[in-house]
Amino acid sequence: MYSRDQCAQWRLASSRCNSRWFALVIGVLIVGDQQLFRIGLRTILSQQGLNVVAELRNGDQAVGDAADQKSDVALFNLREPLFEGLESIRRLTSLPDAPRVIVVSGIDDAGTILAALRAGAVAYLHESTPPEALIESISCAARGESLLSPKITALLVREFARIAGPPSRLDLEKPHLSKRETTIVRELARGANNREIAAALSIVEGTVKNHLSAIFTKLGVRDRTGAALKARELGLV
Repeated sequence: MYSRDQCAQWRLASSRCNSRWFALVIGVLIVGDQQLFRIGLRTILSQQGLNVVAELRNGDQAVGDAADQKSDVALFNLREPLFEGLESIRRLTSLPDAPRVIVVSGIDDAGTILAALRAGAVAYLHESTPPEALIESISCAARGESLLSPKITALLVREFARIAGPPSRLDLEKPHLSKRETTIVRELARGANNREIAAALSIVEGTVKNHLSAIFTKLGVRDRTGAALKARELGLV
């Protein structure tokens, strides 16, 4: 289960996405073969005023009915056998006007998470994710953004470093980050949240947020994940 501190981390990471009025117009598709899973998600979403457009038992139904459902976001329960689920995600996300897929799964190993994101999912949540984090992730997905936990951000940075090869170190291509900003970006790449960064640098969380805003602007990105990946690409971390 997620602790109170972890819930706070989600709120900090998603402050730019969390908009209740926006959530009210989001159409959500629930895909999962377990009735208890579908009922639980429908209850949570209905309590928050989101529109559940349909509940489907498997990915094949989701792909076949996608054009008729007109959903903005699909919550996809990824279970064994993984190949079938991943292929359904790939087919669903490749459709015209496809919903943005958020995987909700009890499987949390790195290989499965990366495979789901490669298949086209925009977020990956464990089944123990707090309801507030689920709603915030849905709102972000509907806006065209991705809300990723610090753990998954760090995982993506490591994977990017593995496949990208040696970074270009042409100074003209590098934005200028101060020493403090570079340190913060390195902490982001490590998967640290705002509280951990503030503690490591002996500053308050508000100062961390101010630095992050400046970093996002300099790197031309919109969120923490983008900053960490961009910094890795430029050889800053």
